Amino acid sequence: MDEIHFESIPLDDDERAGKAGFVTGGQRFYERAMTFEEYHELEQAGELVITPKSTYYRDKSRDLLGVTICSVSQLSSERNIMLTIHRRYGYPVLHNHDYVEVVLVASGSCTHFLHSHSFAMEKGDICVLAPNALHAISCTRDDTIIINIMIDLPLFDRYFLDIVQGKEALSDFFQGLLHGVHSAPYLLFHTADDPVVQHLEQTLYREYRDEAYGYEIGVGLLARLLFLHLVRTYQDEIVVATAEDHEQNDHVVAILSYLSRNYQDARLDETARQFGYSSAYLSRMIKRYTGKTFSAIVADVRMQKAWELLRDTDMSVSRIAQEVGCFDASHFGKKFRKKFGITPAQCRAGEEAVGE
Repeated sequence: MDEIHFESIPLDDDERAGKAGFVTGGQRFYERAMTFEEYHELEQAGELVITPKSTYYRDKSRDLLGVTICSVSQLSSERNIMLTIHRRYGYPVLHNHDYVEVVLVASGSCTHFLHSHSFAMEKGDICVLAPNALHAISCTRDDTIIINIMIDLPLFDRYFLDIVQGKEALSDFFQGLLHGVHSAPYLLFHTADDPVVQHLEQTLYREYRDEAYGYEIGVGLLARLLFLHLVRTYQDEIVVATAEDHEQNDHVVAILSYLSRNYQDARLDETARQFGYSSAYLSRMIKRYTGKTFSAIVADVRMQKAWELLRDTDMSVSRIAQEVGCFDASHFGKKFRKKFGITPAQCRAGEEAVGE
């Protein structure tokens, strides 16, 4: 199998034209993200280098204004997952889309803009963007290769969220993030020179380059392997951000993972000590990034665990109540019904939850 040297992949004609504009005074157009209206005005004024690929945002958007990029199947007929290589020296035009986008920096670096916020991405960084995240990427280095995986949300739910099932606090948090309930709409992984990630990036690039028989199946399997490795290896280091000011934090997911494992006796003061925070600070941080209180998260984890035990074991209801920290079976039943809309007995009988 041929080895791919990302750093030496040459610029194509469009990228060379973009670079020529960049080095002859166009640097200012890459220092911040621009709206499509700004892009159009600069285009009309003759200040931008326009190439055949420059009409992408106009051609592929729903309203022809470059704001909402259409679904994966509309980008590439009859597909719900696809790969692209991000264009180097393309203008950073803000846009969003209906699908999940995974941005993998295989070599070099870039600047990633989300709304008015930006952060650098280096080799090995992987950003998972939720649908409708307004973003743009500025890539002005010849040696940068960025692989984009675009996945319809229902497929991503199966590929990624299924992996964190059983980690109730994590699963709930990711569900909320990817479905637009809370927090800034992305997850960020710093994998640096991880050989597993590098191998998967190489294989994904070959799929993009060759597009052989079973392309979509191959990309899907590789994407799922990537997500599995990320959750296994980096779940305690995932970076998330607030919706208000996009301040990044690399402890929130680790704390949620800790609560998923220690749901039986998790307490605010002990958890705070575990992570080196004061109780008051941890309480504020959890609320800020998840939209829930510490006690609400623990309560949700316990009830989700109770649901699993009722469905998957023959433990008595009173024993399950004790298992999830409720030593009064009657009180447990009331909390369970409030959470799921059915009684523990109805759950064991196979009835489905009807909501909180």
